[in-house]
Amino acid sequence: MNELCIFDPIGVDPETGQGMTAKQFDASLKALGDPSAFLLRINSPGGDVFEAMAIYSMLKASRARITARIEGIAASAASLIAMAADTIEISPNAFMLIHQPWTQASGSADDLATAAGDLQRMSDSYAKIYAARSGQSAAAVKALMDEDRLMSADEAVKLGYADFLASGAGDAPNMSGLPRKHRAAIKAARRDRSHSWDLAVALATGKRTINLQRDRAVNASWEKAIDSIKAERGGAAGSGWDAAIAKMKR
Repeated sequence: MNELCIFDPIGVDPETGQGMTAKQFDASLKALGDPSAFLLRINSPGGDVFEAMAIYSMLKASRARITARIEGIAASAASLIAMAADTIEISPNAFMLIHQPWTQASGSADDLATAAGDLQRMSDSYAKIYAARSGQSAAAVKALMDEDRLMSADEAVKLGYADFLASGAGDAPNMSGLPRKHRAAIKAARRDRSHSWDLAVALATGKRTINLQRDRAVNASWEKAIDSIKAERGGAAGSGWDAAIAKMKR
C-alpha cells in the first residue's frame, strides 16, 4: 500500500529547521498520483495550527481511502490531522493528545483580546472536528481538551478517537517539542510493565527492531519482561531471543 509519513513536528521549527509543512505534505500527496487508498503513518508531537488545518483539508479532499496509523504519538495538531482519515488505528503503546490551542502574543489590550478571540475560534473549530469523528458531544470533547493530558491507545479507542488497536508495538513516541509534563508522563508509562511486555515480545519474536533508550530503568524493565516471557516458555531460546536479549544489554 502507498504510504505517507508525518514523523516530524507540524510546521517548521525556526531554530532547527525541521518539520512538516503543508506545502511539503501537498507535494508528497501529489507524488502518490491518484491511489485508491494509502496509509498515513503518524508519530508527531504536533505544532502549527494553520499548517495542520491545511493538511487536514487536503486529506479530506482526497478521493483515496485513508488509513491513519498512530505509531508513537499524535499530539495536538497531529491528532487533528489523524481525524481526516477514514480509519484510525493506534499502536498499543502509542498515545494521543488533544488540547486547547495556544499561542504567544504581544501588544495592546485590544491586540491581546483579538488573539484570545482567535484562539477561541480555533478551539471551537478543533472541537467540532473531534466531536464529529469521535461521536462525543462537543462538551465532552472540550472537557478533554481542557484536561490537556495524554490518552493511552486503549482510551483513544474507547472514546472514539481511534477505531481499533494496530498490530505490533509501534515506535517510541516523538517527544520533540512536547511540554515537559507530557514527556514525563510518556516516560513513566513506558516504564509500566504492560508497555515493556509488548515491546519485549515484539523484540524477542523478531517482529520488531528498535533503537532502545539508554535509560537504565526502562532497559531494566524490558529485560525483566523478556526474562519473564522466557521463563514461561520453559527457558527455550526461540527465534529472535538472542538478538532481543543482546539489544537489552546495549
